[in-house]
Amino acid sequence: MTVPALKSGQLFFYEEIMLLALRDDDGKIENKAQFSYKHLLAGTLLAELVMLDRIKIDRGKKLLVELASSTLTGNLLLDEAITKISESKKPRGAQHWIGAFQRISNFFGKAAQSLCNRGILAAEEGKAFLFFDKTYYPELNPKPEQELLSRLKAAIFTDNPAIDERTLVLLALLRKSDLLKIPFDAKALRDRRHHMKDLCEGNLVGDATHKAVEAAQTAVMMAAIMPAITTATMVH
Repeated sequence: MTVPALKSGQLFFYEEIMLLALRDDDGKIENKAQFSYKHLLAGTLLAELVMLDRIKIDRGKKLLVELASSTLTGNLLLDEAITKISESKKPRGAQHWIGAFQRISNFFGKAAQSLCNRGILAAEEGKAFLFFDKTYYPELNPKPEQELLSRLKAAIFTDNPAIDERTLVLLALLRKSDLLKIPFDAKALRDRRHHMKDLCEGNLVGDATHKAVEAAQTAVMMAAIMPAITTATMVH
């Protein structure tokens, strides 16, 4: 079993999404993240597996996911995602896998625990709605999130072309969500929307990564709107 080739201290995409989505002081989900963070977490698994050469994604209409290697990574969530794909009896689209990954047992807790294992978050038991036991994840070590925000700020608000590929992929996944509005001013983000689009869709990102981001973005958007479409259909 091999460990994914991340640099020392580097976080997985899903860990970075968790840091943005959780409030630092009490470890609860930020209000602006409530709607999209689960879809984004699942989308980052697709992007990560493409970058690790575990899957390939057809850029056709169905965005079919093909297993390129069943070799496990040593990361709990990524390996569960690989196992799900490898056990599928037929190729399925990215949207299907976004939903399937969200149904991984204790998906949110495993994503948070990964950061606890790194000493970045703490796990604290509390109550939800006064009655139900629930674990919250306040920030223990602020440095990784500070470094993450510094990378995103440089990518969004400067014209420096020297941006690493992982930051570009993360930005591409985030730019159509509300999560960037948590650390950054909404108007300032709107003023830089064309810059972000050019960065994420330009030649700085390799073709394989383009596929990962495109598939994850599409699947995340579809996963987010399908419940609303279903509800509207039932009402009418």
